[in-house]
Amino acid sequence: MNHSPLVPAAFLLGAGVLAGWSLGGSIPGLRLFLVFLGSGAGLFFFIPAGKRLRWFLLLLFFLSGLARGAGERRENDRFWEYTPAFTGRTVTVLGWVADLPAPWREGCRFPLDVEMVDGQEAPAGLRWEVFFAGGEPALGAGALGKRLLLRGRVFGERPGAAIPSARTRAGVNRWTREKISGGLVVETGGCLQYHEAKTGCSGAPDPAVTPMPRAGRQPSRAGMVLVAARRRLLVVGEQTLSPEAAALLHGMLLGVREGLPEMTAGEFRRAGVAHLLSVSGLHLMFWLSLFWGLGKLLGLSERWLAVLSLPVVLVFLLLAGAGAPALRAGVMSLAAIFGRRMQRPVRSGNLLALAACVILLFRPLELFSRGFWLSFTACGGLLFLLPAWEEAFAYRFKGKYQRWIRPPLVSLAAQAGTAPLCARFFGGVTLLAPFANLILVPLGSACIQLGLLAAMSGLVFFPAARVLNAGNEVLLGCFYRILSFFSEFGGYIRVSLPWPAVGGFYTLTAVFTWGLIRNPINRRRRIPLFFLLLILLSVLLAGLGWALAQQFAPALEMIVFDVGQGDAILFAVPGGYFMMVDGGTAEGYGRGVRPYLQEHGINRLDLLVLTHPHDDHLGGLVRMLTEDQVRVAHVLDSGYPHTTRNYSRFLEIINERELPYTRAIRGTSFRLGKMRGIVLHPPLSHLRGTRSDVNNNSIVLLLDYENIRILLAGDLEKEAEEELLAAYANLLRANILKVAHHGGATSTSWELVSATRPDLAVISVGKNNRFGHPAPVVLENLQRAGAVIRRTDTHGRLELQIRKGRVAMKRGAGN
Repeated sequence: MNHSPLVPAAFLLGAGVLAGWSLGGSIPGLRLFLVFLGSGAGLFFFIPAGKRLRWFLLLLFFLSGLARGAGERRENDRFWEYTPAFTGRTVTVLGWVADLPAPWREGCRFPLDVEMVDGQEAPAGLRWEVFFAGGEPALGAGALGKRLLLRGRVFGERPGAAIPSARTRAGVNRWTREKISGGLVVETGGCLQYHEAKTGCSGAPDPAVTPMPRAGRQPSRAGMVLVAARRRLLVVGEQTLSPEAAALLHGMLLGVREGLPEMTAGEFRRAGVAHLLSVSGLHLMFWLSLFWGLGKLLGLSERWLAVLSLPVVLVFLLLAGAGAPALRAGVMSLAAIFGRRMQRPVRSGNLLALAACVILLFRPLELFSRGFWLSFTACGGLLFLLPAWEEAFAYRFKGKYQRWIRPPLVSLAAQAGTAPLCARFFGGVTLLAPFANLILVPLGSACIQLGLLAAMSGLVFFPAARVLNAGNEVLLGCFYRILSFFSEFGGYIRVSLPWPAVGGFYTLTAVFTWGLIRNPINRRRRIPLFFLLLILLSVLLAGLGWALAQQFAPALEMIVFDVGQGDAILFAVPGGYFMMVDGGTAEGYGRGVRPYLQEHGINRLDLLVLTHPHDDHLGGLVRMLTEDQVRVAHVLDSGYPHTTRNYSRFLEIINERELPYTRAIRGTSFRLGKMRGIVLHPPLSHLRGTRSDVNNNSIVLLLDYENIRILLAGDLEKEAEEELLAAYANLLRANILKVAHHGGATSTSWELVSATRPDLAVISVGKNNRFGHPAPVVLENLQRAGAVIRRTDTHGRLELQIRKGRVAMKRGAGN
């Protein structure tokens, strides 16, 4: 600890930020500061005189974090007290474009520093994100720093506000970290006035409605130049590569996700190389190596290269968006370069702690971002685990070490740092991630460096960029094929760890690493201890091998949530794919679905299916999309027209976010990993004139996984069942039947049950519901067919595992 004094300071600074943010909403900031200051001062009487200065400095770090966290919470509260008054209303807004517009639908989206709302002055520093549908004027890179007068609808909900237990602590998401407190959807024609430097302004708003504003906060000219340069770099790639290759390159080069399909981003995660899409130390190393190589060619000395590294790193951070991973890499690189130049190298622990302190002081809410923790744990694995492993392995393998052992060891150390958090945050880990990194990281680095060289060449001589990116197109194609292979066969397993288990894994890793080079008893070097630990680990693995193999063997999981009188089903497919069919009511989603998704780290869906637009199936999906905590790659909908407010909002969100949308008709098919699905109903022309046209045009899905067939019947009623039987007759055989319409008497006729002959029937139904579901006749039909019946009203949440052609019910699931 004496060699790394900044390490405890960084932990205390983070603890102060957490305490300030958590308590700042209920205790005034000054009072909070004085409470901790008084407590810390009281402890000084019990601390030896020689250590008081050190403890005073540590207390100072904690109080600094406390002040920063409480200040951020106070500012956040101020903005969220203002914005909800306009939520759902159409308002006129005047403000400055604060960042480069990014593609969205046919238009763009961008942050707006708001000056006035409906003619009234807005709080200083208020920022909303604008979703601009397009039209005139076209907002491109030149819009940065321009003043806009817009008319649109305000939306947004404070993170955590929908969860009663979270209201006092407030959640933190991307909007919170970027100080955005709401969104503004502007349809075509909603840009009333566009102040342009050369052409003046267009439009003529009523002065009584929009009086002349005060002088607003404009983006700095230097920032505008850098953002424009970033856009020019992207344009070079867009004009010299195919759209798919350009999106892939820009995602790795600058972390730009706008053009990258969600399915491709999911493949990065399943292959265990998602860090390639998060601009970090790896990317900075590419930039610095290119700069250092060019400097050497020009004959620059190491002194000048070190001095010029400062602007190079700063430009990199600004171009990359200055996220937590990039900031960490920048601070550590500059400290290492200048420490080496001054012949006072900084220890690895102090490097990492210094980066954490800088980030937490200037951007304290990064403490709540996943990127912050994943970046620091990966770097911690390389700085702390790798040297100990190298020392142990190099001693045993001598000359062979560098060539054969070190590369996989480097990859394994980084994965050991991040794997427990990946299991916590994303609900899964990739077993072959170290091997995927051995291949994809070098290949990705070649693509990034060649793309960077092409982009910089294109700013000076565009034909050179065409030549360079012609070769890069081939490299990117190879990269994507290998990525797809590891995504499919990389051994992705679903495992969600609670925080105590995460801490336990890190503790075991630390103890094991210590044992590689030190005897824990007498603390003398003792390499044979490595073999002792290896034998012990082998025995434990042999003892638990069978159980682990059974638990982690690829299995399709089907979760039927208890959402009351409604439907919500989640499928977790081996390989890291997720599909949700319906979402229950909004209340049922908040009570039963959302907690499960959060607990298991599920923040994306590869396919979202709405069987039909009744609120007991739709309400939860609207709430999920509104909260925007779960990303959706594709939407499948029956397309039956319905005029309810919820369904209109559902379609509106799909349009706003430009989510890929497919209308389901008979014969529509899809595949997620090894699970195949086909739509059996509705037909091309919707049924009309039935008892309930909305129910009878429900999507009916037949899923197949390892020869286990699952039939999801939506809310199908008798008329549609007859249509289904006429079309498919005895082809409806299914092992598992999701009973239609919550077991209502107008559904699940004997003809359908005898055609499906299910081994297991699941019924999603509310306890003591006013409809009397499930109907006795339905239960009689299922029992007559020999089906085992499971109901959410009596059994709670149902969790099924399908593995090797067998179906198992997880015990004690419940809610």
